[in-house]
Amino acid sequence: TGGVQRQMNNFAQLVLSDLLHKVPSESRSRVRQTGQWLANQVVSRNYDHLGVVETLVRRGCSGEMVVGYCIPMAARILGDEWASDLRSFAEVTLGSARLGEILKEMSDVGQSCRNEDEDALLVIACRGEQHILGAQVLADQLCRSKQSVKLIIDATSDDVTKLYQTGDFSALLFSCAGIHALPELNKCVNKIRQVFGAGAP
Repeated sequence: TGGVQRQMNNFAQLVLSDLLHKVPSESRSRVRQTGQWLANQVVSRNYDHLGVVETLVRRGCSGEMVVGYCIPMAARILGDEWASDLRSFAEVTLGSARLGEILKEMSDVGQSCRNEDEDALLVIACRGEQHILGAQVLADQLCRSKQSVKLIIDATSDDVTKLYQTGDFSALLFSCAGIHALPELNKCVNKIRQVFGAGAP
């Protein structure tokens, strides 16, 4: 179990590092600074959601930059600080929830976006998943790239099966940030294979 967790943590670090390198070089310092500022703001006792969003807009931070780069950076900082015992679990949990609210405010997506010319991608965070920021960021990025996307959170295998039966989906994309969500994810994948067989995307 410990080995799986370490592998997932290492993979997450690799993804975030690669993500930052996709930012134009002239913007990397700004992303780092904004990510650090966000990480500090969301755990502040004087946190002001509207004030934070207004400040980001006033600084000229686009929704794409904030959602795609700065929020993942801030989440990584909080996670690193928790792992180093610099933040409590309660602080990091509250900070992550606040990052999620900022994401909703600055995202163009919501729970779905539609391109009438394409089947949709179904992004799934299964029940038991404690970290949904990754799924929300992915859905936002896919929508910005003109993909049709449906995001479902806290999903059971029955939820996913019923939704897949009622929609035209070209792919099912599962988000899993840790081993705690693997049982429901595994159950969901097995049920989809059982019900739809080779027809599952």
